[in-house]
Amino acid sequence: MKRKYEMLEDTKSLDENLTLRRIVAIRDFGDVKEGTIGGFIQSPENLSHDGLCWVADNACVYGFARVSGNAIVKDRASVRRYACVYGNAVVQDYAVLKDSVHVFDNAVVGSKSYLVDGATVSGNAQVFCEPLAGMPRYPNIRDYGMVTENSQLLERAVVRDKGILRGNAILRGHARITNRAVVSGDTILGGCVRVMDEAWILGQVRLGGRSAVYGRSIVFGQCKIGGRSYIACNAVVSGNDELIDFRISGDQTFRGGKLRL
Repeated sequence: MKRKYEMLEDTKSLDENLTLRRIVAIRDFGDVKEGTIGGFIQSPENLSHDGLCWVADNACVYGFARVSGNAIVKDRASVRRYACVYGNAVVQDYAVLKDSVHVFDNAVVGSKSYLVDGATVSGNAQVFCEPLAGMPRYPNIRDYGMVTENSQLLERAVVRDKGILRGNAILRGHARITNRAVVSGDTILGGCVRVMDEAWILGQVRLGGRSAVYGRSIVFGQCKIGGRSYIACNAVVSGNDELIDFRISGDQTFRGGKLRL
């Protein structure tokens, strides 16, 4: 293995009583030229000498965190504890990764996104979340939540408790996926929507307002659902209807404007 960087005497102290050292490239690789000053790491274990991976700008990687492959951590991003960034992934802006988080493939995590507790971002997924001005920062993906394929997690949305966002789906606003629920297809969810308890959303569904889908219910097709709609307890909703303050539960099916018991 041919070394590609050295650790400088330029240091940065953290609240965790850790001291990080800035790095400098000692050979050309990828877009990085010999002599390029990089970000901060705690030890050589944090950044592989193989591949085109790099820690740039004022980004910090420390603890047992690892950056490898062709991954880039830049700007003021922070990767720590047991988090791993690899493949062609990019972690940027003020994003924070910790606690066994994995970001890989061509995934991009930025803004002030906060990933903890076994979160996974993969494929071509994009995560760009940040809190409202003056509000505390809270995790956007946690408890083994997954964002994958071509999906996007935006604004103040949350995926947690083994929830999955995938396909070309977009989750934004204050929407949440929790408790093994899956949102897929070309769906767009916003507002204060809750999808939970092994529910599925797929197709080209538009779901907003303060709607909730839960209890292994399924929503698909091209329907638009808003207001304070509730779909619960194994219910199935499909078609292309526009439904406001719609409620269904208990093994009922709604298709093409008709309710079937």
